Amino acid sequence: MIYPFNAAYYSEKNRAQLSALAVADLDTAEHLWGGPDNTRAFRNVLVGTPDRRGETWQAWITMGDIEYSDDSLFYVLHTTQRIGRKQIDRWAIYATIDVNEPSLFIHEDVLPEGVERARQATEACESDMAPIFVGCEESLAKDLRKTLRAAIKGSPALLEFKEGPGVKHRVWPVPAGPGAEAITKIFAGAPLFLLDGHHRLAAARENHRFGMGDGRLLTCITSMAESDTLILPLHRAVRYERWVLPDQLNADLVRAGCRLTELPDLKVGDIGEYVMKHKEAGPFCVVLHSYADMPTLVCLPRGAGQPEALAALSVACLDFGVLAPITDATSIPVPSTELALEQLALDQAQVAFFLPPASPREVRAIALAKLRMPRKSTRFVPKPSLGLIARPWTNSG
Repeated sequence: MIYPFNAAYYSEKNRAQLSALAVADLDTAEHLWGGPDNTRAFRNVLVGTPDRRGETWQAWITMGDIEYSDDSLFYVLHTTQRIGRKQIDRWAIYATIDVNEPSLFIHEDVLPEGVERARQATEACESDMAPIFVGCEESLAKDLRKTLRAAIKGSPALLEFKEGPGVKHRVWPVPAGPGAEAITKIFAGAPLFLLDGHHRLAAARENHRFGMGDGRLLTCITSMAESDTLILPLHRAVRYERWVLPDQLNADLVRAGCRLTELPDLKVGDIGEYVMKHKEAGPFCVVLHSYADMPTLVCLPRGAGQPEALAALSVACLDFGVLAPITDATSIPVPSTELALEQLALDQAQVAFFLPPASPREVRAIALAKLRMPRKSTRFVPKPSLGLIARPWTNSG
């Protein structure tokens, strides 16, 4: 069940410079240092100490930099963005869900310290500053797109964030009435899948347990169809002294049950595209040693004793079956082939494993079975931008 809510967003005097205030996602916010006039940049309430974030947020409200909606509404988000060779034309809805919503399924565990950091940050601002990112089945994509477009037809956008060349995000409020009712109807009884924001969800549950908030959480929901959401892999860069020499790496992989095939025609720069397109009967990855110039295809052993949903998942077979038993190895999730190759070139890792992405079907099967993928297994992109819509607890519900 989804619900409308009272939103907070930049006031009209700030909207002309929204492109300088909003940020693409939390990772971007943590790596930005700001410009010469960044006093109202949304980054200031996403990073730093909880007390400082809370003081900044309250100051913005007092000074009229942030305004509250008078009505409890849904908000439509339309994002256009090119990622690699894929054109994203996303239609999504901002809503709230109950923090213990039974139709919301998760596929990844959380770290207690991450939950506490997220909890303190939201407690300090007494607001949901960043939505959790939720997907619905591809079968709903067509109806969702049609319904959202109809709900805002002829209405000017409330907010427009031009993130960069060819990247635009627009937001419209949906007035109460047939449009809002149609949106609610789409999700009635439909399973939802948490794509990003596992720590924020766990933090919201903790806050609710402590008597803070109203038991609901700001959510951005879109379909898991390729037009709306791409699933990208997180690769593994591994530091392990035993693998300083390629021969020892290969011997250990074979001993673990892997089948190795050299790929003499595959250029190092094309590994990323290869793992995205390659078809294999079972789980696989591509491995590259820092002293080697030839990638190797690794057919991984199926996860012995693992449930079927995990037994053939490449990242689970690598992490659980090959890397987990090697207690002296340090495995680092890496978001791109370029960064993994850079770590090899700088001798920051001996080996990089390049993984294929999980499919929407695999993610849903794991979540519905209440299983867990290895942490940092997938990236769902693009994430909802931050600084467009927030939700104050004191004006919610």
